[in-house]
Amino acid sequence: MGLDVGKARIGVAYSPGDALVTIPLDFIPARPPDRAIRLVSRQVEERGVVEVVIGLPRHLNGAEGESARFVREFSQQLARKIPQVRLCLVDERRSTLSAKSMLHEGGVREREQRSKIDSVAAQVILEHALELERATGLPPGEEVVAEGSSRSGTSE
Repeated sequence: MGLDVGKARIGVAYSPGDALVTIPLDFIPARPPDRAIRLVSRQVEERGVVEVVIGLPRHLNGAEGESARFVREFSQQLARKIPQVRLCLVDERRSTLSAKSMLHEGGVREREQRSKIDSVAAQVILEHALELERATGLPPGEEVVAEGSSRSGTSE
């Protein structure tokens, strides 16, 4: 599953077992945060997800700002809720631009894009992570380990 976490909405995308196709799902409202965590964890459970890829927003120079801190905090909360599932952060620079381009090329009007953009961005994030995994044979991204957990992390 791929997530594009924002302060208003969380875009969600899913890849069935074969990981050859990705599907954007309906976004999840990000507020209140505890409800958002519950809704994401419910989707993970219902779909039998084994890995959640979360986009980490970075500035073009690679630095992290307030949005990245927000995503890291959300990721920690989610890791505590679903400790049995691997969570990882992957660089999401330009994912929203790619999503806008995909929607525009698909003929989606500008005013209709708002309800779809976050989940298509999550789809872009998930596809990127799956490509990395296929190319390297390694799990993608920086693993999120719930504070106090005994799981060991990997890095990008």
